[in-house]
Parts: sequence; structure tokens; C-alpha cells
Amino acid sequence: MPNAANTAYSPIAQQTILAIRGPEARAFLQGQATCDLETLTAERAIHGGLCNPQGRLYSSFLLVADGTEDIYLRLSRDILAATASALGKYIVFSRAELDQDADTPAVYGVWGPGSKEVLQLTTDETNPGYLSVSHNCGDTIVQMNEEGSRFECWIRDTENSALLQAIQSSNVGSEEVWKHSSIKAGLAHIEAAIVDQFIPQMLNFDLTGHVSFTKGCYTGQEVVARLHYRGTAKRRAFPVEIPGYQGARDLSGEAIYSAESSQSVGNIVNACNPPDGPVAALAVLTRKLVGATALHLGSPTGPELAISDPPYTLPDG
Repeated sequence: MPNAANTAYSPIAQQTILAIRGPEARAFLQGQATCDLETLTAERAIHGGLCNPQGRLYSSFLLVADGTEDIYLRLSRDILAATASALGKYIVFSRAELDQDADTPAVYGVWGPGSKEVLQLTTDETNPGYLSVSHNCGDTIVQMNEEGSRFECWIRDTENSALLQAIQSSNVGSEEVWKHSSIKAGLAHIEAAIVDQFIPQMLNFDLTGHVSFTKGCYTGQEVVARLHYRGTAKRRAFPVEIPGYQGARDLSGEAIYSAESSQSVGNIVNACNPPDGPVAALAVLTRKLVGATALHLGSPTGPELAISDPPYTLPDG
């Protein structure tokens, strides 16, 4: 058994899997999702989202293919039913079907310098790197950063999985730590509280691989493309911390204000309570105010946000 002292794992209970099965599963999603399904392979996952006709996101996900006709979407559990319902209105015209119940894998996060050793991955595997995929006896491993220190694992049979046994040789971690690493990476995801609120560029999805501007049409594409080619996103997502805030309730969707105005200048997207630090969040903020004035949670006199830049370059605007 590998030395796993510097690695941790946790079930990611707030995430689940939606399967789309059938010979036209890929073609169906290509007409619905913001991403280009032509770039999805059994060895490489992609990020994507679904928009309403106004270009506002009602779902986001990680997509995985396994070499069959089927496509798998990992998404927030609290939007599973609504996402399936929305897709179900159109999938009836395709030779494909939704499956949100049968044989749904459990999602685990594994992180730390010893992750590859714990997962028994080698550096010479096919297509190593960010979003590379390994398949192991029905289980799936997705590398979630370039360094190879953060992985998602989808376990189908939690009673008999050799992969899960290997994962459990490492330290028991916290889902909040896993969420914190996503926030620091600037990776937003849609939750129930923020459905239909944000255009993809507000969540930096044009920078994180969620959106293709070269594929064909999809629902909401005209709005998303117009902003990309003719405008500038006035609001963008930033990692923030809220020192002194206790985080006793879910902050997703909570409004943000400047000290000078009672009009909202942004919203919390995702938030977490890491065990060793202040409440952390991704927040969509009015760009011109970032660094120009203090921004506060919930009211102009609420807790002040400590704002950081995401780990990728925001375009001028």
C-alpha cells in the first residue's frame, strides 16, 4: 500500500452524475451545451454548461465519455432534477435517453502531493494533465489540475471497488476543503440558488473551457456570442474571503454591496467553510469596483470581502 500520509480524500456528496445514453447522445448534447462535444474523448473530460434562451446558465457540469455511446455529466445534486427536466423536453426528438438513477457512481475527491501514488497512476499514462481521464474496472479518475495533486474519482460499486480501498488508505478529509480548492482555482458551478442568474462570461466560463465560440448553435448561443464578439463582461468572478464571518448558512446567491450604495454590485456564486481559515467564496463582482472601494456581504455595512484575482488572466474590460 502506498504511503498516503500527505494525501486526503472525501466523498463529494453535493455532486452527482447524470447519464445520457444512446447513439445520438453526443449529437443531442452538442445542440444544447455551451461546450464542443467533438473535443470530448474517453481520455479527456471537458467542462460545459446549459443556458436558457436569454443566455443565462441553469446548469454546469464536467462531462466524461467512456468509449461507448454514453455521456456522463457530473453536476450539483440540487439541480439534477431540474436539469433532467429541461433536457427531457428536447431529448424526445433524439435517439437518446436520460438516466439519473441506474448505477449512479459516488463522487470522491482526492488531493495532496501523494495523490498519483495513492491512485496508482504513473506519469507515462496516455494524455496526462488537466482533465485527463483514466478508467479502472468501471470506475473513473479525472485529473483536476495541471500539477496532478487533485483528482475526482467516480466509484460505481462502493462495496467492492479496489480503487476506493486505495483511496481510503489516505487521510479522511473534508468536502469543504475540496470546495475551497475549486474556489481558489476560479472554477464556478451552478447551484439551485443561482439558476438563471449568470451569463457564462460572468462566471469566467469563457476562460475555463466551459464555452466554445467555434461550434454550432446551442440554446442561448446568440447572447453569449454577442457579448464575446461585441461587448465586454462588466461583471466577473473573483475568489474572496470573508474574515470574521461565521458562515452558518448557505451563501450562494447572496447579494454584495459597496459601502457607498444600496444597489447590489454582485453576488456570491459558491461558498465554503474551510476548517483552517475564513469563509471563502467565488463572487461575481462589478469589475470597475474591485480594488476601487470596499465591497460588503449582504448590505453596505455587512462583512467586508477580501478579494483576490483568479489564477488566470481576465481580459481587459
